[in-house]
Amino acid sequence: MIRHSGSSLTESQTRSRQNDVSLRKVKACNKCTNPMTPSVPSDGFPKWQTEKWPKAFQGNLDLIRQAADSNVDLDVVFLGDSITEHWNGVSLGSTQKHLIPNKDVFQDLFNGTSLHGIALGVAADQCPNLLYQIDNGKFLEQLDPKIWWLLIGTNDFIHGNCASEEVVAGNINIVEKILAKKPNAHVVINSLLPIAELNRRPFP
Repeated sequence: MIRHSGSSLTESQTRSRQNDVSLRKVKACNKCTNPMTPSVPSDGFPKWQTEKWPKAFQGNLDLIRQAADSNVDLDVVFLGDSITEHWNGVSLGSTQKHLIPNKDVFQDLFNGTSLHGIALGVAADQCPNLLYQIDNGKFLEQLDPKIWWLLIGTNDFIHGNCASEEVVAGNINIVEKILAKKPNAHVVINSLLPIAELNRRPFP
């Protein structure tokens, strides 16, 4: 687990520039969506994802509005994919009965105690999709938590056929975007959780 704060912006930018070289090398041999460019799931993505993604994005906008209206000082904002979205008891914007226990636990931990947090995730999201949400959802303009907690990249491996260098660059790009507008922010990059072999292809 890597922690970043405002004081590490220069280090982060340096590593991002170093990764540019690696990115140019790996981009020539795979079909990974550019992790540095915001985008929404579109051509080449499964129909179930492209059709439901706007609803999930709107759900995150609603959570942001509710947080702003509550005037509660947020301790943490979680950014991510299905793991994060499932903490709200939903998947791709729709409530799922089997995920309600997840929501109950999250509410107990981050809204039933002295800690306050919200989870902004969308199932199957990759780094470019999260970048799009941050930009177009005005996340940084409307939220000012003590900690931004980032867990993204699993789907870049699974669905995006991305190399490790690209996933790292995508994460660093998101961190830099946060720090550019929130220079005193504390950002935590959560290491990716282990995943099983899928369609006979091993993943880290």
